[in-house]
Amino acid sequence: MVPWTTLQSHPILPLFAFPSLKITHRLAGRAHLSLGALLVLGAGFVLSAQAMVYAATRREFWKAATTIPRFVGTAVLVGSSLGLAASRPPQMMPVTVITLVLMGVTLVKLALEISVLKEGDSDDDRWTALRRTAVLQRGMLRPILCLRVVAGLLGGVLLPWAGLVFPEIGGLAWMAFGFCFAGELAERSLFFRSVAPDKMPGLPGRFGNGLPTPS
Repeated sequence: MVPWTTLQSHPILPLFAFPSLKITHRLAGRAHLSLGALLVLGAGFVLSAQAMVYAATRREFWKAATTIPRFVGTAVLVGSSLGLAASRPPQMMPVTVITLVLMGVTLVKLALEISVLKEGDSDDDRWTALRRTAVLQRGMLRPILCLRVVAGLLGGVLLPWAGLVFPEIGGLAWMAFGFCFAGELAERSLFFRSVAPDKMPGLPGRFGNGLPTPS
């Protein structure tokens, strides 16, 4: 039997070892990519299923067309901001690409969220569900709305941009993550507290005669 030390010192061994290591590295890289793709697909399926639970209530503010982007946007926003904050050293991650994704998702998500406010400008005598939601957010829930917008802009746009321009300043990424997380908590509070049901108990049809429910 040939000793292992002899095989290690044999000049022909690297001819087989190096290609094998290269092939193994490629297979491992493909396995990681496949696993990552499966995780992303699984997370997307779970988020979509959660969103459909709220959409099934048939409340206008919770419809799938807006709820699914909210949930997916939260996952991308918080995940990318945490990835930037936890990356050590920063050169190991495509910081610029992730920062641009974070900024883009933040702006799109904020635009989607505040788009409901225009429903409060209606002069129609009929109070729809979205109009009730807009009035709540512009009135009683306005402090939470302001917190959501300010925290979202700071954590998702301004601080990440400052991190690109001034990379020598430490702690900006963690500050951005903190503001992003706080902003998403405020957004989720608005999601639950400002929803209005399509039908009110004791009233026929859709809000009865279309006027606000008396206190």
